[in-house]
Amino acid sequence: MGQRFSKDEGYVQVVILGLEHAGKSSILYRLTYDLFMEAIPTSGFNHEKRGPGRGCKFAVWDASGSEASQTAWSTYSKAADVILFVVDSADCEKFNKAKDLLNTVLGAGDFPPHAVIMVLANKQDLTSAKKPEELFTLLRLKKLRKICIRGCSAKDGTGLDDIFTHLFLLFDHSRKLKRCKTVRVIE
Repeated sequence: MGQRFSKDEGYVQVVILGLEHAGKSSILYRLTYDLFMEAIPTSGFNHEKRGPGRGCKFAVWDASGSEASQTAWSTYSKAADVILFVVDSADCEKFNKAKDLLNTVLGAGDFPPHAVIMVLANKQDLTSAKKPEELFTLLRLKKLRKICIRGCSAKDGTGLDDIFTHLFLLFDHSRKLKRCKTVRVIE
């Protein structure tokens, strides 16, 4: 991948991170092909491209959520323009682990200062899912740098249909400000 995902020059680099079984690969396939696929656990990473959309092309990297793979995440995030951190919003037992992992990722600072961080509260189609506002509090996002949170469902596509438009706008705004300290909740 190198310093700047060199083979994807001209693309906004998006990295999808999160715990195992949060729905990272399912989100990737929903965004790329607009269909739900039951994904098998990722070994290494998946890579897809999407564009043009609103004058912007995206290269999306989906990294494995296994503990063994988490140490390699900095390889992807060093050149990321956008980090999508996926949380299974219906799995309350993993919220603390997700919070700690997100803090580790952000604390390492292995991404450019203009990078946009968006938490995707996946599996909103389930009745047991926590709403984005609840996850915002549970994950203690207000203490972190520029963070957006958005509810979604990889299964039915809710919350994902216009995500590239939101990412483009946030990325463009972030590039202009270089490093803003605002926190936004996007439903």
